Amino acid sequence: PDEVGCSAGPPVVGKNGVRAWLVRADPSERGILPKLRLTASLRADGSQPIACTADECTAQIFSKVWWSADGKQVIFWREEGINLSDQGFYSWTPASGAVKPLQRASGDRFKECELLGQRLICVHETRLQPAHVVSIDTRSGRISVLADFNPEFKNLRLPKIERIEWDAPPDTLQLGYSKRAHG
Repeated sequence: PDEVGCSAGPPVVGKNGVRAWLVRADPSERGILPKLRLTASLRADGSQPIACTADECTAQIFSKVWWSADGKQVIFWREEGINLSDQGFYSWTPASGAVKPLQRASGDRFKECELLGQRLICVHETRLQPAHVVSIDTRSGRISVLADFNPEFKNLRLPKIERIEWDAPPDTLQLGYSKRAHG
């Protein structure tokens, strides 16, 4: 369909040929990171596209998109928050339009995530814990540690970590910069 031709990348194909892809939310938007919207088709030929209208389904960066094993939910991982410094994992059911947050991470980083059955397997870093391997249950959003390569790290006494936010200068060139900054 025409919507696939305007996509920001190839579609993700799931069970029975269902498809999900990203399109520009506003084709006239300027800037280096235009907002993208998640779209899907429950038909193998990609016809009758369904645009996700929830706010969570529009973002500048989608790190990855998967179909659930049963082909009913689209699982997606996106960058969000101030200067895209946070991450969120969500589940969207195109047939009903329902979007469910699975895990939102403010300041934590997930890397190299892959869907394995009903679990996302990821490398996870927090402000107070170095990289370790976790699973995220795509039904409950619960995180379980699978491998901690630095178990002795939890015995260290660490300083208090505080996130500071402030207003940024105006984006006079309209390049899509955030109105807020953090450190």
